[in-house]
Amino acid sequence: MNRWFPAPVRHRPLRTGLTVLAALTLCACDASLPKRPDAQARPTSPTPDRPGNGNTPPKFTATRNPRPMAAQGFNGGPGNIRPAAGLQAMFARGTVTGKDLIVELRAIQKINREQRTQRSFETLMGAVDRSLASRSTQAFNWSQVAKGLSEAMIAEIRTSVSHAALDQFLTTVVGDEQALARETIQLPDARGLDRAQQQRIANMAAMVVGARIAGRVLTDAEKTFADMEGEYKDLIARRQQIAGMFADVVDKRRKALAAKDEMTARQLTGELSRHLGSDDLDFIDKFGKDMSLKDFSNDFAMQNIALQYLKKSEPKTYAEYRAKADGLVGHTKAYVKTIGGVAAFGGLLVGFFKEANDMAQAKNGEEIISALPLGTEFITAMVPLVPTVAKTTFSGVVIEPTDDVSGWLLGKKRFRVTTAEGETDARSASDVYKAIQKAGEEPRFQEALFRGNASGFLYKLYTCDAAEVGRMIDSTVDADTLERFQREFMRNTALDFSFVNALSDPRSPRHSQLVSQFLGQDQRQRANQPVVGETQRLVAGGYAKWTESQLTRLILANNAGAPSHAQMQLGSVQVRLIPNMTAVVEYEGLQDGCRRTASKS
Repeated sequence: MNRWFPAPVRHRPLRTGLTVLAALTLCACDASLPKRPDAQARPTSPTPDRPGNGNTPPKFTATRNPRPMAAQGFNGGPGNIRPAAGLQAMFARGTVTGKDLIVELRAIQKINREQRTQRSFETLMGAVDRSLASRSTQAFNWSQVAKGLSEAMIAEIRTSVSHAALDQFLTTVVGDEQALARETIQLPDARGLDRAQQQRIANMAAMVVGARIAGRVLTDAEKTFADMEGEYKDLIARRQQIAGMFADVVDKRRKALAAKDEMTARQLTGELSRHLGSDDLDFIDKFGKDMSLKDFSNDFAMQNIALQYLKKSEPKTYAEYRAKADGLVGHTKAYVKTIGGVAAFGGLLVGFFKEANDMAQAKNGEEIISALPLGTEFITAMVPLVPTVAKTTFSGVVIEPTDDVSGWLLGKKRFRVTTAEGETDARSASDVYKAIQKAGEEPRFQEALFRGNASGFLYKLYTCDAAEVGRMIDSTVDADTLERFQREFMRNTALDFSFVNALSDPRSPRHSQLVSQFLGQDQRQRANQPVVGETQRLVAGGYAKWTESQLTRLILANNAGAPSHAQMQLGSVQVRLIPNMTAVVEYEGLQDGCRRTASKS
């Protein structure tokens, strides 16, 4: 038990080049800083011994330079975060803890609260002088190392940093004095360093400490998730058991109706009607009449209806189930919040990396080494976070079982798709999208995403899960259109912009207009503002990028009938959910989100 968790991710793979590049681009960046008198001198400017081959990092040789040079890559210093006397006192100690760097950590949090994370490098390190040409004969060919980097990936990560998640993470870091005190880092000898260089070093040290803590939190979170898998297995088994008992009542009624035993049928119908609504009975009669008892107990909608029946027929038993489910949902939310915070902080680090890489294209190695002290420590702490950052950027924090657990307990199917050709079970969202396309219902699906009078699929999901809708939109909109949307519709280019941040924070500029005019209207045919219609068309055309978890949420928020029925109707196509860990997580979590939204309105 710790402050990060109240109690004890399928994604697209990260390109290997990003991790390799990160490990290489800033390697030995602290080499030219003066060490303590008792420390062994270390080599400075790296030069390649041989080029990299595939994923194998190149080896380096280096030349010695006993004195640090001034950081000539900057035309401005960092912000005056700490008084000069405070910097001198901190450097005099040599080795400092994260607690000693709390001033710098709070400065990082302040930058985020101003929604300037993409400009954090300039604030914390100083403005880069991009006009300077390389002057060193020892220049390192950084572009050769950087050739494996996807600029689009870096840009998407930087623009998708969640301000809310990052602020929550930093609030926890700053408030966890024990964790900060455990992290130590050695500062170089301050002789020969001006105040700007000292502040840069202190800021980098704070980033390193934050990254180390994030790495430890990530490890703990992964262990927590492993424990939750077993708990969800038990919860799903309990849902099946409850549905099985309910199926006995339904089966007796079904047999009485078939035998034309009107008295028994009337009695059982009355029993069901006392605990269920007419829409639930109609649903059972439509979908449950031909189901075997096994299929009935393993149907997600029937399980939900069975729980509603249990709530009124056996309140005590239902309360036991509800307590277990609510507790597990609470733990899951803590896990999601933690992973989201780690990913957001990692995204901030990636932004630093991007600026350093930009410097590397035009500056020599000595300038970068002088400008970015503690680079080795920075990369060592950052690289383990990068896969989580990339995963979360593209698909959010997704709760899914491992393939082994999924295959052993539930099989590999997630969705049940009914078309004119019959019923099929699909494992992936892409299989569902293909079925919709094959049935000729893709235009209907695309049309339904944005509708007037706030009745579109995305608007309905927004009312329960604003952040996820923002993430879904971000995944479909290219950088040029995003920039144009920010300029022409949001009318603000001074702040970071992404849909996930703009939609999830009601205080963000023009939030109400974004919701009412973009989500709540369909401007694809007649646009009051052309950029709105263009962006809506991009979103509708890019739906195939949405993950299994996102499709699940879309189905639950746009159910045909009661929310418990968990089905989406698209003309001749009907998509339903098959019981699995993801479906249970999304159903319980989304219902909780909808309830909280309703309580605020």
